Amino acid sequence: MRLIIALVVAITLSFHASAQTPATNLLVKDVQTVAFMGDSITGMGWGVSGGFVHLAVDGLAANGVKITPIPAGVGGNRSVEMLKRVDADVISKKPDWLLLSCGVNDVWSRTIDLDTFKKNMTEIVDKVQAAGIKVMILPPTPIYEGSKNEFNDKLGGYVDFMKQLAKERNLPCADIHQAWLDYIAAQAQPDNGNLVTVDGVHPNPDGHLLFAKTILSAFGATPDQLATAEKAWHAAPVNGAVLNDFGFHSPIPVTADELAALNKMAADQKIDLNRLVHTASIETSRELLQTADLSKIYCWDLNKQFGTGVKAKLDALTNTPTGAATTTTLPKEAESGFRVSVPVPLSEWDALKKAAAARKMLLSRLLSMTYMQTVRDLLIAQGDLSKTWSDDISGRSIPVFKAKLEAIATQDGGWTAPPATTPASN
Repeated sequence: MRLIIALVVAITLSFHASAQTPATNLLVKDVQTVAFMGDSITGMGWGVSGGFVHLAVDGLAANGVKITPIPAGVGGNRSVEMLKRVDADVISKKPDWLLLSCGVNDVWSRTIDLDTFKKNMTEIVDKVQAAGIKVMILPPTPIYEGSKNEFNDKLGGYVDFMKQLAKERNLPCADIHQAWLDYIAAQAQPDNGNLVTVDGVHPNPDGHLLFAKTILSAFGATPDQLATAEKAWHAAPVNGAVLNDFGFHSPIPVTADELAALNKMAADQKIDLNRLVHTASIETSRELLQTADLSKIYCWDLNKQFGTGVKAKLDALTNTPTGAATTTTLPKEAESGFRVSVPVPLSEWDALKKAAAARKMLLSRLLSMTYMQTVRDLLIAQGDLSKTWSDDISGRSIPVFKAKLEAIATQDGGWTAPPATTPASN
């Protein structure tokens, strides 16, 4: 009996030791430091629960390789901004690796031509390699999920160059561009919504998972190692961030007399013009959300009606005749925006996808509809909106939206919520 117990203990310890042994086949090694440089997509990779930077770190750790990440994603960055800050944000920190993602904003903003992009990218890689830092290339992801548009027509040259640069320098390339296209092509699409992004560009949990898997594969992860990473990702309590961000905005044309009247009204009420206009804006938002069939419409479909509605409210306030010739626009655009981020376990995310499929709609449609319903209900319950900002509604929407998601996942996706934890008593 003692011999059997000893053998069991020895096997258990051996298994535990092997599980903790760093994977030697990976290009990145245990205790190395890895910088992630990019734009807002990379910024989200670190800034949201379940972002791909976190997933990459956790996936490597599950395979015994513990790295220290250096997040260096900055929203709106193009190749020119990254070149300017590579010394301060990457080289000065002396990482072992740089994962370089760039190109979306160069094309999306239409301001960095391909030749300039090539020059900037080459100079970044030259500087980093001269400092003894290894580089992995991440070609830019498709814009609006690879739909046929002027941006993707242009983006192809930028993608090709990034792949060419990786090949010429013998650098690992995490081809997330192709990974997204392959994933999108493989999905049934009952709607024209988003599959891997929240807005056509920035990744949703499925997009972040694709990023992380592609990075690990580029580091040399085997199918078994990817499976180990995926198991760890699904075991984590909040590795999926459900983001919803919608709003209505429109420049509001007014006459000079109407603008003067609005300024006087704001002064008489001892509020600024922005407060006065925002009240009209948020009231219009409530009316649109009340009357629209939210299961068949996206928020941007309502935007034209929003501008017309706000204009009509302001005309009524100032007794401006409908159709009066306008000479200017309000100094600030009328707008009302609602934003929420709810962290969920990937098991709940999977259940939400199942629930959406059962309703024959994309998950992006289901989430959009559910969040618009949440905002609508809060706006109706608020009643008087003269002192309410859309940010107030956003904050109050988080627990309500989270509860709605859990109900959908449980009822329609077969998900079982983990038991609530209670603090231990002293």
